[in-house]
Amino acid sequence: ALSWVGLILGLLVVIAAAVVGGFLWGQSNQPAPTPTPTPTPTRHAAGTYNWEEIAPGDCIANFTSAWQDSFTVVNCVSDHNAQMLVKEEFPKAPVAYPGANVLAPQVSKLCANPANYDKAAAHEYTQLALVGAYPQTEAEWLTSPTYECFISAPEGTVLSTDLMPAATPASTPVATP
Repeated sequence: ALSWVGLILGLLVVIAAAVVGGFLWGQSNQPAPTPTPTPTPTRHAAGTYNWEEIAPGDCIANFTSAWQDSFTVVNCVSDHNAQMLVKEEFPKAPVAYPGANVLAPQVSKLCANPANYDKAAAHEYTQLALVGAYPQTEAEWLTSPTYECFISAPEGTVLSTDLMPAATPASTPVATP
């Protein structure tokens, strides 16, 4: 009877080792997940676009505010006074609208990321401002919990260069609204 118990225990050990070994072997043969690249938005041709349509890289003439209903997009070598740098979903966006008083400082931090613009090109100009826009209502938040960052020149200053970084911008620092 003791030999049967030893045989059963030995058999259970072999089965357990096979199960664990098979699991580990299966895990090692799984291809490493590849990150899905974020598609690069396409810049628009010259024209007037609704605020929801503009994309990072679009250079803007007659920019007065990040809250405009429409923007006049121009070629970046043409005279302009702003450029959209970022349009992204809030990192770790909560389901419920957190309110403008919570979003405003978060957008300021997110837009201030120096990886969002070409520092060498921006150095040619003085007093550039980084400004952002974000959902103002719960309905806007539920539709699209995104923020936009612009770099703009003070009144009377004309930009004639592209201020987007030469390489793909680094991801923005995580700031939870």
